[in-house]
Amino acid sequence: MRPFIFLALGAIAAAQEMQPEAESPAKVAMNYLKKYDANEDGAISKSEYSSAAFWKRYDGDQDGKVTAQEIRQMEEMLRKQAQAKAPKRREYFRGLDDFGLHDANADGRFNRNELASFVHDAADRNRDGWLSEEEYKGIDRRPSGDDEKEVDLESFEQQDRDHDKKLELGEFGLPKGYMDALDRGSDGLVSKEELIENQIRGWGGVPGRDPDAVLRRMDASGNGELERKEFDGSDRLWNTINGYRNEKEDPTISRDELERYIDRVKDLRGKANAFMTRYDFNGDGKVTRDEFEGPENAFARCDSNGDGLVTRADGVE
Repeated sequence: MRPFIFLALGAIAAAQEMQPEAESPAKVAMNYLKKYDANEDGAISKSEYSSAAFWKRYDGDQDGKVTAQEIRQMEEMLRKQAQAKAPKRREYFRGLDDFGLHDANADGRFNRNELASFVHDAADRNRDGWLSEEEYKGIDRRPSGDDEKEVDLESFEQQDRDHDKKLELGEFGLPKGYMDALDRGSDGLVSKEELIENQIRGWGGVPGRDPDAVLRRMDASGNGELERKEFDGSDRLWNTINGYRNEKEDPTISRDELERYIDRVKDLRGKANAFMTRYDFNGDGKVTRDEFEGPENAFARCDSNGDGLVTRADGVE
């Protein structure tokens, strides 16, 4: 993924241990002086603080003294350089609508690097172009939708090669197992249709045609909301519908939450219609083996009833 390389990057690690990431350059400088300027002469000498990383980072003129101005100027420069190198994110991640942004060769499928770019974008909740450790933890480890099959990702520390407490696009990668979990066609690529199929499978299905139908079936108390004990579905589906809020914060699923979830699934299924649009060349509502461009085993998986044709009856929307 896109690398972030600039001068003095190697010295960032030690500084990240010394101050919180959110502090302004001026606050960083003042904190250093407050902590290490023992004689209060407005500068830090090597006798007051001997960290090699600190001196490599801030003593640009190599005069053996570091002032607050030098610290502030270096912090401002590095932050501007980092911002210039950061991926330009949309204000919101639009899911599959952003597929084309990451499909670099525009072939309608993701290779491993393109998939990593897509996942990195999806995990970047604050849209700053990097992944914090907390954002990294939020990556779905079960991309196939099977709760029993979790993919092992490298630890945050292993991926964070420059130790700056954030994963740049060039540092972030996905193991082969992650790609394999999504690649149902076994062709080494992941199509939008495969992403849709796995996402819907991971959600555990749609609990009903509309929110009112779900409530009529499950809402035993009749209060217009679902408690966990009333909900007939997996923990993962419950969490997906209520936005992964903890039970103390949000102990029920409301009608609005059900409606939003069902609308999302309908939208995804609408996008999945691209399978028929893409392969049904004669428009007869059937995809033959001659029309299908993928490998034999992928066609066989789509042809669930084994009649040599893929139709919506096979579950391919």
